[in-house]
Amino acid sequence: MTQNFLSYQWALEIYREVETIKTYGELRDQLRRASLSVVLNLAEGAGRWGKKDQTRFYRIALGSFREMEACLDILKVRVNEDTRRKLVASLIKLSRPS
Repeated sequence: MTQNFLSYQWALEIYREVETIKTYGELRDQLRRASLSVVLNLAEGAGRWGKKDQTRFYRIALGSFREMEACLDILKVRVNEDTRRKLVASLIKLSRPS
């Protein structure tokens, strides 16, 4: 199911990149949890049947993405910009009410 879900694939790519960032303590934990949350909420949303239920998980993924971006800003680190742009645009679109 998620193999053909581009948003999920982009989130997974960013998560793997985040895993390689060298940082410390609480900020490292928060960054890892936020990036993982994007991946997991996209997967869970994709497994839901109702559009309203799906949208709820996609909105959580968008919130986690914004949290991840804040952590990256604090660290002054950038992830793959092309993938990041595609993912955020996709998350915004998925999060819109139908």
